[in-house]
Amino acid sequence: MPKVANVTRGLLAVPLLVAVTMATTPATSAFTQAPDRRPPDRTPPTAPVVDGLSETEDTAPVFTFSSRDRRTPAAKIRFECSIDAAALHRCSREYSESLVFGKHVLRVRAVDRAGNRSRITSFAFVVVGVWDAADDMLIAPNHANPNPDRYDNATWSYMWSSVRVHNPAQYRLFTHYTVVDAFREQWDVGDVQATPFPPRPLVGLDRPGGRIIMAPYPEQFAVLAWKSPVSGMVDLEGSVASSDPCSHGMDWTLDQGATSFLHGTLGAARAKRSMDRSPSRAASRSTSCSIPGLTTSVIPRSSNSQSERPFHRRSGLGHRAAPS
Repeated sequence: MPKVANVTRGLLAVPLLVAVTMATTPATSAFTQAPDRRPPDRTPPTAPVVDGLSETEDTAPVFTFSSRDRRTPAAKIRFECSIDAAALHRCSREYSESLVFGKHVLRVRAVDRAGNRSRITSFAFVVVGVWDAADDMLIAPNHANPNPDRYDNATWSYMWSSVRVHNPAQYRLFTHYTVVDAFREQWDVGDVQATPFPPRPLVGLDRPGGRIIMAPYPEQFAVLAWKSPVSGMVDLEGSVASSDPCSHGMDWTLDQGATSFLHGTLGAARAKRSMDRSPSRAASRSTSCSIPGLTTSVIPRSSNSQSERPFHRRSGLGHRAAPS
């Protein structure tokens, strides 16, 4: 009997060990990852597609990139790019940087998870600046002379000349500012000489009409000056109109430095002439601007544009009005 009991315990021990071994072996193999038997990924992603404007007034334009790859999900594709530089750097799927006015070239390529790089996509675009004399003019209590534009460049100046000579060296900045009423504010000579109200000469703003007003004085210029912050092609558009029933007329000129490119004479009230040219190219016509009771002049808008023609460097631009 004791011998039979020993055999029984031995038989029970053997199945126990076998059971533990069989339970452990399948559990281990279940978490073993099958080897990737595909050939190495040597296929690059597609050349990136660039979503952006080819002409923009934004000095920090935004571009969005996209690409496809056989193995790398679109969301995992990385990009390398640069603007106006040969060397590419890592950049996000949505990219932007501050730029100057003019032509630019964006270059971008895609990179998949295996490190394969795509062909480079080149995207040409231009940043165009727009300057509007009325929109840019700051009013009280923030008035300034020179006056900054929307890009924070001190491009606009409101000036006068005590003699009728086309010489910027003799032009003087207005130092007196008058809030005439809720509709009109102006730079004038109220702190320099005694003239009938409103003091003249003057350069001001018709707030409801969104137009620049200018009034000369006998033998004195009123000058609206714009100094270009760019070296490039510049388009100008605008008109001049006389609406003073008591005026004997007004001479106007469009000058670059001391050189007049356009000039004309307005007679009685309601006379109007369009400035349909600029030193660099023709400009479109605009609507008349007239303020009752004042001899007026306006250059409402200018913009720099790009073309294949040589650029013209422009150091300054003055718009003058004087009684004839």
